[in-house]
Order: sequence, then structure tokens, then C-alpha cells
Amino acid sequence: MDEPARGREASWVRDFVLVAISRFGIFFSHRQTQPVFPVYLSSLGASGVLIGLIMSSFTVTATVVRPFVGLWIDRSGRKGFLLLGTALLAGAALGYAWAPSLALLVVFRMVQGLGWSAATTTVNTLAADIAPAERRGAMLAYAGLASNLGAALGPIAGFAAYERFGFHGMFLTVFGVIVMSLFFSLPLAEPQRPPAGEERSRSWLQLLFVRESFLPSIVMTFVAFGHAGVTTYIPLYVLEEKMGNPALYFAVEAVFVIVSRPIGGPLSDRFSRRTVILPGFALYLVGLVLIALAPSIWFLLAAAAFNGMGVGLVHAPLMALAIDRVPAGRRGLSMAQFQTFHELGNMCGTFTLGALLDLTARNFSRMFFVAAAVVASGFVLYIAAGKEPMRRRSQAG
Repeated sequence: MDEPARGREASWVRDFVLVAISRFGIFFSHRQTQPVFPVYLSSLGASGVLIGLIMSSFTVTATVVRPFVGLWIDRSGRKGFLLLGTALLAGAALGYAWAPSLALLVVFRMVQGLGWSAATTTVNTLAADIAPAERRGAMLAYAGLASNLGAALGPIAGFAAYERFGFHGMFLTVFGVIVMSLFFSLPLAEPQRPPAGEERSRSWLQLLFVRESFLPSIVMTFVAFGHAGVTTYIPLYVLEEKMGNPALYFAVEAVFVIVSRPIGGPLSDRFSRRTVILPGFALYLVGLVLIALAPSIWFLLAAAAFNGMGVGLVHAPLMALAIDRVPAGRRGLSMAQFQTFHELGNMCGTFTLGALLDLTARNFSRMFFVAAAVVASGFVLYIAAGKEPMRRRSQAG
């Protein structure tokens, strides 16, 4: 490798590592807050309905503004929005520690939703910008590992900080983590963007909807629908069926997600996204069916391995596919669309499967079979969309 090429690789690797560290901090701090916050609201006298409304205000805010964030970062640049989003997250953490009323907590919950939307959309887009096209699948998979590790460790750290320092001390530790994330974002170089050109002449609907990446986005909705049922209702299922500790399921699933990501990403670069997505879907479906049939915790842990491997294989190649299909000037909006559909899948899965659980007199097996059927529909949709070309190492994305 000649000296200029070595210098370019060192530059993008440095920026990619900085983005991964920032991403870890963003997801770690979010997962620190998420499981403790309902307990905090309950301690302030909030009813179950009010807790649900306050918690959902975050998701609604993040989902509504995300397409506009994607448009803005394509037009105005990535780094500024990453710093803004991270600063909003830090402000929300301080607000939680200070707010004297439930009404103000709603305001800061919405501020956190704004910051989450800006920060997560931007770090995903930056990872896609920085990674070379021929290594995009692998690098997005590695970037996803930072999110997975943050999401796995955050709840442990959140409850540990709460037990040691109380609610307000826990929120201050969240603030410290976000400031660390902000610090690692400062040296990032702003990726060069192409001029807006014809984008300026598009209607708002054309601007906010990215037709080229609609397929991977809608398929991700089906994946998220099933996974929302797993993450929300597995604890109830395990406890009501007296199968042991629900944390075992999530631990096994997390291990297999982390193991499968570095496998699937490079394979999708070497061959095709489809080569990895199809077996990933199949493994995921097997896992959901095993959950529905599980007679014991050991059966359930086998399902966790299949689910973790399946989700780990599917997610990064679908995200890479959403980037492959759009020009560089539309990557931010494409990532915003992909994440919006992911969140819609989570919301629909949580509410629909919860309603089904009530309608079937808490028949968990039937509920998980329905989740598997919905995921299978996404599988069929993806297969019906047709083949993708095989990839070469030298291919530009």
C-alpha cells in the first residue's frame, strides 16, 4: 500500500472508531435511563397510564422528527447534528435530575426524543459515509456491535448507579456518559457531501420518502414487529410459565447477536446482501417458532440462540442495502427512513401482540405464532422482490 493510500485508510479508520465510541455512549446512556425511568415515575406517584404516556412521548417525538432530521443532515452536514443531538440528550439527563414535576418530566422526555432522533440518525449515516463502499456491510456490522454492547451493559449500569446513588445520582452518571460521547465526537471530520442539485426541486413528499430504499426499510418493519414481541413479552412468558430467570434468554440472544454481526457483514460484502439476509430470516423464524413451542427454559435458550443469530445476520445487511441504493446526498434521509420503519415495527409489534395476548386469555404460544407469521410475511416480501447482483470487492456502492 502506497503512502497516500495508507494515510487515507488511517483517516477513515480513526473517524470510524470515534463514531463507534460515540455510538456506544449514546446507546449505553439511553439503556441506562430506559429501565429505571418508569420506576422513577412510579416513585413520584404517576399512575400506570400516565407512565405509559410519558414513556411513549419519547418514541412519538423521535419518530415524527426523524425524517426531517434525515433531510436536514443531508443538506446541512452530519457533525453539527450529532453534536446537537448529543447536547440535547445531555440536557434531558440533567433535566430528569432537576425537574420538580411530572409535567416538566414530559418536556424533558420529549427533548430526549429529539436528541435521540438527531444523534442516532447521524451516527448511522456517518458510519455509512466513512466506510469504504466495498466494506460497507462489514463496517456497519461492527458499528452495530457498539450499539449492542451499549444496550447490553446500559441497564446493568443504570440499576447499579440507582442502587448506589439514587435516582438523581443515576441521571447524573447518564449525563457524564453523554458528555464522554460528545467529547469523542468533536475531532470527527465532516464528510464531503455532493451539492444538493436537483434535490432542491423535489416536493416535500419526494424529499421525505426515499423510494430506492423502501424495500429494506419495510422489510425491517416486519423484523422489528417480531422482535418487539420477544423483548416485551418474554419476561412475562418465562415468569408465568415458571421457566426460571428471563435474563438468561436475553443474555444468550445478546451473545449470538454479537457473534453473528462480524460474520454476516463481511459475507454480505463478499457475495451479496441477499446471501446473508435469507438464512438470517430463516434462523429468526425458527427461533420464534421454538419460543411458541418451548416447554422449558432450555428450549427457550435454544430459541434465543436462533433469534440472536437471525437478527444479527439480517440487520446490518438490510441497513447496508438501504445505503447501497441511494446517492451519497440522500444517505441521511435513507437512514432516517430505515430507522423510522424500525421504530414503527417496534410500536406496532408491542401494541398488536399485547392486544392479542389479552384477546387469547394470555395464550403466549398463539401470540408468538402470530409474531412468526408476520415475520414470515416480511420474508416472503423480500424473496418476491427479486435477486440482487453478486458483489465484488472492488465494487463501488
